[in-house]
Amino acid sequence: MSLDDSSAENGPLRVLPDTHRGGLLSESQIERLAREVVPVDCVACSGSVIAMRPLTVHSSSKATSEQPRRVLHVEYAPAVDLGAGIELATAYRFIRNRMKLLRLSRSTLLGDERP
Repeated sequence: MSLDDSSAENGPLRVLPDTHRGGLLSESQIERLAREVVPVDCVACSGSVIAMRPLTVHSSSKATSEQPRRVLHVEYAPAVDLGAGIELATAYRFIRNRMKLLRLSRSTLLGDERP
């Protein structure tokens, strides 16, 4: 959700349309698409919502004014694991991984063989 108006001057979101259809892309694939696909600037008024798939190749263009462009970024997915090695970054996953590290550290310190 746009908290400020975005314009061509304050670095709006820029997307490469339909690139989400390619799935998870390598850096070289993204670079090729950036040369071949015409980007679209997503300018919006304060209070507007821009919805897109997370795998859409996107960036913010360089701001040429002092006008702020604040946004509230929300991600939604029906599941945390999206398949094909794609997983949302979540607080749950962060805590789960942190707990695994703590268990490993504890077992190493105590000489415990259990993970």
